[in-house]
Amino acid sequence: MLYNIMRSTLLFSIVFFFTFFSGCQGNPFGETTNNDSNISSPQPTLHPFLVDYITPPSPSSYYYFGARITSNGDYVLSVAKDTVFVYKQDENGSLTYLTNFLHNQWIDSIAIYNNYIAIGSTWVDNDPYDSEGAVTLYSIETNNSVTKLFTFNADDVADDWDEFGDDVELYQNYLLVKTTSDNAYLFKINDTNVTKITKFTLPSEYASSTYTYAKDIAIDNNQVVISASGDQDNVFIYNIEDNDTVSLMDTINFPYRISFFANNIAFKNGYLATTEQIFNVLHVYKISKEKITPLAERNINVVRRYDGSNYVSMDDNHILAFTANGDNFSISIYAIDGDNIIQKPDLVFPDTNIKDSNTPNAFCQNKDNLFLGFYAKNDMHGVAYHINLYAKDDVYVYTTPPQQLDIAEGATISYAFNAASPAGKLNYLISGDDQSYFQDNDNNLTNTVPFDYENPLDSNNDNNYTINLQLEDPLGNKKTFDFSIIVHDKQFIKKETISLPYTLAHDMDADGNYTIIGFWDDGTAYLYKNINGTTTKTAELLEKDTDIFFGDKVAIEGKYFAVSAMLANDTAGYVNVYKINNDESVTLIQQITLSGSNRFGSSLTINDNKLYVGAYSDSSLSQGDGKVVVYQINDTNVTQLFQYDTNNTNNSWTKYTKKIIVEDPYIISLGNGVHINKMDANGSYSEVATLENIYKDIGFENKHLVTIDDTNITIFEIDDNNTLHQLSSYKTDLSSTNSPYSLQLQDNKIYVCLNSDAKVFQIGSDNNITLYDQLNAYDNWSCKGMVKNAQDQIYIGGSVIDTSTPILMKYEKDQ
Repeated sequence: MLYNIMRSTLLFSIVFFFTFFSGCQGNPFGETTNNDSNISSPQPTLHPFLVDYITPPSPSSYYYFGARITSNGDYVLSVAKDTVFVYKQDENGSLTYLTNFLHNQWIDSIAIYNNYIAIGSTWVDNDPYDSEGAVTLYSIETNNSVTKLFTFNADDVADDWDEFGDDVELYQNYLLVKTTSDNAYLFKINDTNVTKITKFTLPSEYASSTYTYAKDIAIDNNQVVISASGDQDNVFIYNIEDNDTVSLMDTINFPYRISFFANNIAFKNGYLATTEQIFNVLHVYKISKEKITPLAERNINVVRRYDGSNYVSMDDNHILAFTANGDNFSISIYAIDGDNIIQKPDLVFPDTNIKDSNTPNAFCQNKDNLFLGFYAKNDMHGVAYHINLYAKDDVYVYTTPPQQLDIAEGATISYAFNAASPAGKLNYLISGDDQSYFQDNDNNLTNTVPFDYENPLDSNNDNNYTINLQLEDPLGNKKTFDFSIIVHDKQFIKKETISLPYTLAHDMDADGNYTIIGFWDDGTAYLYKNINGTTTKTAELLEKDTDIFFGDKVAIEGKYFAVSAMLANDTAGYVNVYKINNDESVTLIQQITLSGSNRFGSSLTINDNKLYVGAYSDSSLSQGDGKVVVYQINDTNVTQLFQYDTNNTNNSWTKYTKKIIVEDPYIISLGNGVHINKMDANGSYSEVATLENIYKDIGFENKHLVTIDDTNITIFEIDDNNTLHQLSSYKTDLSSTNSPYSLQLQDNKIYVCLNSDAKVFQIGSDNNITLYDQLNAYDNWSCKGMVKNAQDQIYIGGSVIDTSTPILMKYEKDQ
């Protein structure tokens, strides 16, 4: 039989004219279209909550993450252009990243069932006009790796070549594939290939040039659902028999083509949901092997996808459809209870991080959780939002908290539970022996006082603070946890945290109470002064052209400091030399350049009112090698004294000088190697020692040279005969993701800024190296720049790991 949706033709004609020409939206038939007998009244308001933001392990390395999202059972997949990211979802809804794999073709469609993954690519050859398409099958193995099984092209199995793989669906070992040429195919998956069961085409009685067959497809419970539009809109229901024969069971006919009935369908466990795009109606049917039973129609303000269809989705218990309200979106929810469709309140997203001027480009639901993909966010790198929809009226804890939290003395602990409640915001109730030292700071557990390891405050005086913490929602539901907070001894205590405007502190230098920081990507340098224990910005130097690397190198001594812009003047470079006045104002003394140089200012240092400037290369030198130029600074001008290069030191300064260290009678430079120059009795410099290895950074003090690379910190000593001897080495086990940014040697301590943290090493009397302190242990920041001054204060430019917020921190020696 045919199930027909019938309405008054006359009424339709009148309303169609009004709707089409007036631009009105919504359902023109009002309540007459609703089968309300099967839809209950809305339940009390639900409170969906954001679980987390999902991005790839290296977000900046991928584009269009979240362009497509699919899920089934234990797995959630998100697509970024031609790469698939695989996550495992546990019984609480939490996701664990497993792996990713490269598909090597643009991914137009993706589906998962059990451990099978099917990917459709409509363009597979180098020729962009060849649109035959292909489908690839993958398998998720027991070790969570992904194995490619096989690929089959349209010409292997299909009669038409028009974008085969436009959509793919999986059920058990059945694969349903859609093309854009009004056809679909059903395959059975074997170990090494697929067998074509049938080709679906528009039944002959509907044949018309206006028909589009296979607008959307679905497969579940040994039934295939295919929608079509033309003179009327249709949904065709097919049964898959035990012998894999396929027969048309019945058809839903909708007589009004302009409604775009069934542009988007969802089919699961014998229930079918579809939407009318023009009249904004959700239709729900119960599908058996023998018949179609209409259950409900409901008005909704449906949102149309970029491809013209509507968002509708279904899991085991719920139907979801996106609804529009102005520029914002919400989700209409209907629970399935036998033949009853229970209306839930719309889920509205007040969080400005979730709602978007454009609706999500992909979404799916799995285990009572919703995943929204926004591939255009984050400068087209994309993001997916993970939202819990149907939490019980209880405190829902996604990740079991640790029983012990570690904190460094002087630091502030900030622990936020990965928990929420549909009843509203949680409160933290703190009790226990040491409760007075902790508080709930906007759903973050923090300490009320800085802890001093040498003077413990806890009840047992052992730096082990014990508390009981309850999470309570507005309905009185609670979860209880016992905590031990362990305070650890530190050599340096963090005293200040100052907000920075830019992420990377590219270079830093300090002298006395002053610290200078350069930010070349924003053409800025900041001057700070330590005033009565508080770090205060006293000057901001800004260049309008951010492409000249102004701020890439900085140096300060006493009242003089310098900032370079080594890419200015077509990469010739310049250095600005400044004076700090008595009233803390700053005066530009002079801008210095060097004729014939390239990247003048690639390194800077000031020693005894002399400015040492490195240049990457110089056209006057035979091999284009670099040089170091020395200037005398006074209050009114800067004068050149001398320069060192291959012509007068009998050495190769190599390409670009990254760092200069001056300690009479030595000048040490770091380029493609380390060069040690020494002044003789006549005041002339010559190279006396060289290390040819590539080092990240160096330090020099009292004839001791310290180098660092990705694997070792090494100490050398230069003897009276100008020979370098290696004294000891410390294996750092650094990787490319934890590469050193800077190194400083002072008072037998080595201060190292790494990509992820900052460490201080002690050189013992036996010249062996030991770890003295790890400054960000138990603290949530990464190091981008670091400098130590003579007052035992360490300034670190870094960023908060979770938010990438730029910060400047001051550490002082623990007394």
